[in-house]
Amino acid sequence: MQIEAVDLFCGVGGLTAGLIKSGIKVKAGYDIANECRFAYEHNNNAAFIHKDVAEVTSAEILSWYSSGAIRLLAGCAPCQPFSTYNQGKDTTKDKKWPLLYHFSRLIKEVEPELVTMENVPEVIRHKVYQDFIEELQSLGYEVFSKEVICTQYGIPQTRKRHVVLASKIGKISLISSTHEIP
Repeated sequence: MQIEAVDLFCGVGGLTAGLIKSGIKVKAGYDIANECRFAYEHNNNAAFIHKDVAEVTSAEILSWYSSGAIRLLAGCAPCQPFSTYNQGKDTTKDKKWPLLYHFSRLIKEVEPELVTMENVPEVIRHKVYQDFIEELQSLGYEVFSKEVICTQYGIPQTRKRHVVLASKIGKISLISSTHEIP
């Protein structure tokens, strides 16, 4: 059975490219930064929708999926409000801070079988993240979350990310690291 995805906060399509490389059919990406359109569409052969995720409806998202497909809703909400750069600052006034709540709303309304999210590791210290995880669990998702060292997965950047995978199909986890880094 084919997995089909919609990518929220898609930017130029880094996550989309990875999903496609793993055999997932990405139908569309949504982002507020219209300057990402050309790179996203050209590199990923998927539609780019220039729209604030706060304004996206479940009907829009559902229209992208084929009947019978396993639906994946992916999203990498902007990380600036959660990064170490902003530690000690009141980032709850940042318009990007509540975007995980909009992602959560769309998950609740669309009811995809699979969900993935990534952000900076510091996201776990914020209420919006805790609420996001609690919402997934209350909706019946098996949830896996872990801090990932990107170089251990072949990404040529010395950085860490926090990854969340959620499934209504059954248990889910991230593959073991693919690269040994001394």
